[in-house]
Amino acid sequence: MTVTRWRVAAMLMPAMLVVAGFFGLGMFEVMRQSVGMGSIVSEQSTGPTLEHYAALLRDREIHDALGL
Repeated sequence: MTVTRWRVAAMLMPAMLVVAGFFGLGMFEVMRQSVGMGSIVSEQSTGPTLEHYAALLRDREIHDALGL
C-alpha cells in the first residue's frame, strides 16, 4: 500500500486544525487583553484603548532594550 503526500496531509489535518484553533484563540485573547478589554470572565472591561502601547513607545528603557 502506497501512502501519498496528500493522504498523509489529510490524516494530519484534524490534529493540525485543533492545534491551530487553540493557538488562534489564545492569540485572540492576548490581543483582546492587550488593548484593555479584560478577560472573558471579567466584567470590569473599560473598553479598548491603546494607552499602554503609547506608554511603551515613550519609555526610554524600552528604546534602549530594542536597540540592544
